[in-house]
Amino acid sequence: MSEVINKPQHLQFWSELISGTVKPEEVDWRQFFEGYIAITDMPSAHFFEPIAKAFPKMKVVLTYRNEQDWLNSYTRLMSSAMSFRFIRFLPPLNRLWPFSEKLHELLFGETAIDKGKVQPDRILAGYRKHNRQVRLSFHNKNLLEFRVKDGWPPLCDFLEVDIPSTPFPHRNVGGKGPAKILANAVGRLSLLPILSLLLLIVLSIGFVFLISQK
Repeated sequence: MSEVINKPQHLQFWSELISGTVKPEEVDWRQFFEGYIAITDMPSAHFFEPIAKAFPKMKVVLTYRNEQDWLNSYTRLMSSAMSFRFIRFLPPLNRLWPFSEKLHELLFGETAIDKGKVQPDRILAGYRKHNRQVRLSFHNKNLLEFRVKDGWPPLCDFLEVDIPSTPFPHRNVGGKGPAKILANAVGRLSLLPILSLLLLIVLSIGFVFLISQK
């Protein structure tokens, strides 16, 4: 997802894909993912079937957790996102917002968010549908159903790599995780340029005022 946010060409590609302008079967996935060794998060996880056809030997990690815990976390994330809707006309949110809305509709349906509020039953239905589709598509050794709380051992064993000496990351743990992640991303991409512009405007007004006083 960070690549989608930070690279305009990626945002353009995925926007065309989720809008239906470009069909998954028309994409040269091997060329698009050249230089990458792994993908995670949406929107790529939604298109796991055509991607798997392009990479038949790829290993798939399906992370899962208690449904209510996941729903609570997702609700906090969406609530944090909605707090920025008043500035969605500013760049780069003016590009990210339509993309995010379309992606959310694709994953959970058009009524999953009603009047700015998450509809739990619709969100959970989308969550269960995705997990079910992944399990049906990968029922061999190339699939690991991974509980994040189990840490490094099962993941590293599945990927056939050594267990790192560093602790397993828990950036998203607790109630403030999603809000912090989203706020950092928006602040880095949007608020800093906005503040710089506001500062420039204030300085310009101040300069004009000083000139008018002379």
